Amino acid sequence: MPPVIAAAGLFLQGVGIAVASAVGGLAAGASLGIGAAVALGGAVVAGAALVASKAVNSLFAVDMPQVDSDASRQRTVKSTTEPFKTVYGETLVSGPITYIGMAGTDNADLYHVIALAGHEVTDIRDVYFDNKVITNAQINSQNEAGGNVIAGDFGPKGGSTICVINKHRGTATQAADSMMVSTFSDYTSAHQGKNVAYIAMKWTLNEDSGQTWEQFAPADIKCIVKGRKVYDPRLDVAADNEPGANPANTAYIEYSTNPALCLADYLINSEFGLGVGADKVDWAAIVTAADGCDVSVVVPGGTESRYTCNGVLFGTDSHRTNINKILSSMNGTLVYSNGVYILRAGIYEAPTQSLNEDDLISAIGIKTSF
Repeated sequence: MPPVIAAAGLFLQGVGIAVASAVGGLAAGASLGIGAAVALGGAVVAGAALVASKAVNSLFAVDMPQVDSDASRQRTVKSTTEPFKTVYGETLVSGPITYIGMAGTDNADLYHVIALAGHEVTDIRDVYFDNKVITNAQINSQNEAGGNVIAGDFGPKGGSTICVINKHRGTATQAADSMMVSTFSDYTSAHQGKNVAYIAMKWTLNEDSGQTWEQFAPADIKCIVKGRKVYDPRLDVAADNEPGANPANTAYIEYSTNPALCLADYLINSEFGLGVGADKVDWAAIVTAADGCDVSVVVPGGTESRYTCNGVLFGTDSHRTNINKILSSMNGTLVYSNGVYILRAGIYEAPTQSLNEDDLISAIGIKTSF
């Protein structure tokens, strides 16, 4: 593509104008490198060479994406064709019922299996039956081996367990849910759900629990899910490697809500993401953006990271839409220049080169807006 300057911001500061360049190019006769930021001091021009089209500011951040409604990601549905869900950060999510059945004396036991995400997640925590929460602590085991709800509205009634919730994080080696396998002949050990995060539940209706299920007849089963673990190039650097050198090394992959790291993961993921090679990503820019997102800022009641990413991407949406969602969580831009993807988060970056009137080769002109 021809060299251009994608102006991330053009604003008056006294008598000067600052221009943050996202892709590099030519300005006032100076040759600038990729990602250069130029501060033009004094009475400075924004000439025709500087005023690039606003459309090239980013490949993706053109329109603010529409926020997903709760219904789009928190509704339990009965369907054979549902979008693949990708979870970054921590969020409340539901999904399709993949199995439902009844068993026990007088069919007193109702079983559900609900898929939450199409990949391994870091953790499945609190479970919501509509708006009633079953906290992580109210489930006596956090793995497939147990899962009896032992306290709260859905705790034991008359001394008997009335609700069981088994959680499966979607690992590549997970076994089929033993409760389901032992109950239904058509649910076999082959139903492992590898790389699918899901929960398997049993609700028991008896004389003691009748009032509970009459009062609470949940239609939507939702879970707080901590999503994907992502590659952090800063861990590579800490090990004296170049950033981006080992994106598949599990030693440098961990759970994070950092939007820059989530975007990098989506870019290089070949299963549901854009699937670009790791050598096509400007990892130095990812590190700069990630550091900026992690900066602690003061908020009422304490501090928090400047930007975090917590949400769901849908496999039926375009890459543009999904990338735009992640970018919106850090007020970011993404450009493709000289064969690499370059990320800029919505943070201040100090100029790397200064120009003055001696660098001008033509008459001065001033443009105050695009």
